[in-house]
Amino acid sequence: MKRLLFLSTLLIFCFYQIGFAQEEEHKLYIIELSMANESFVNEFRLDLSPGDSFQFKRVEGDFAIYIINAISFLSIEEPDLKILVNAENPESKIYTVQEPIDQTEFIYSIYCTTIDTWPSAPPRIIIATH
Repeated sequence: MKRLLFLSTLLIFCFYQIGFAQEEEHKLYIIELSMANESFVNEFRLDLSPGDSFQFKRVEGDFAIYIINAISFLSIEEPDLKILVNAENPESKIYTVQEPIDQTEFIYSIYCTTIDTWPSAPPRIIIATH
């Protein structure tokens, strides 16, 4: 009887851990920057959930990225996020998304310093709220 109780407790614990682990899966999204893309990014619209992370990586060209009011969904010190991705810094830091404070859609500006131009339309980060 003690064996049966122990096995059933162990089985319940295992199912609980599996279910908990599945809920906590977060993804890292790599935003590739290239002059060859019309909007300079591989994903024009990036759908994220709180806990997901993203990083900008240079493929071709040098870029300046600016996200207004990024402090409302990222743990940063300044209100706006300013990033340079170039030959000297081919990758940005990894940023983890938090629950947004006041909005769920963020437009970010990308300027290609190699060819001195902006994309025809700015890309977006959409945050799913729970």
